[in-house]
Amino acid sequence: MKNLFRGSRFILGILGLIAIIVQMTHGLRYNDMILSNFFSYFTIQSNILIVAMLLTGAMFSTKQFYSRQFQLVRGAVTTYIMTTGIVYFLFLRGMEAELQTTIPWVNFVLHILLPLYALFDWLAAPSLNQISFRRVWLWILYPLTYLIYTLVRGPLVDWYPYPFLDPRLGGYGQVLISSLVITVLILLCSLIVVGSRKLRSSSPVPAEVE
Repeated sequence: MKNLFRGSRFILGILGLIAIIVQMTHGLRYNDMILSNFFSYFTIQSNILIVAMLLTGAMFSTKQFYSRQFQLVRGAVTTYIMTTGIVYFLFLRGMEAELQTTIPWVNFVLHILLPLYALFDWLAAPSLNQISFRRVWLWILYPLTYLIYTLVRGPLVDWYPYPFLDPRLGGYGQVLISSLVITVLILLCSLIVVGSRKLRSSSPVPAEVE
């Protein structure tokens, strides 16, 4: 079972890495995408994080994988990529041309497959240590920093990665409402990640280490 988990993490990590590279190459070649804009999508950032986590998790020993520090990072990254999948499903489906994610299999990998696999991986091999709900507020810091970065950078380069973060379309009031909705989604994803471990506290040994 341990090797199965490691193998699936490695395969999904490599697939995600290929999808990111293909998307970047396609955007630069055919859509005149600016490289800094490409890396300013939360989708790309969260997928880079999940790819790094999956590949690292595939190479780590069991002891390293279940260390408290790695599990805290893993929980945060799982939260971020889940948020990416939910936001895409609720708000961005059908906007592939505007988001320059027009390659179907790449879109599927980055917005659907990796978010679902990250949740599966967390549920199937949860942290051995309880994670406090207080950690949820620390996990919010990165998305908050991303929001500030986007709103400060946007007027400077006259570009925003997502329509719901673009004040030119509906004003800063609309951006505030969108940001609050997404914050709630992030909190819910965080609670799922933390709460799922608490629900499984009666079974402290995950499938991977049986």
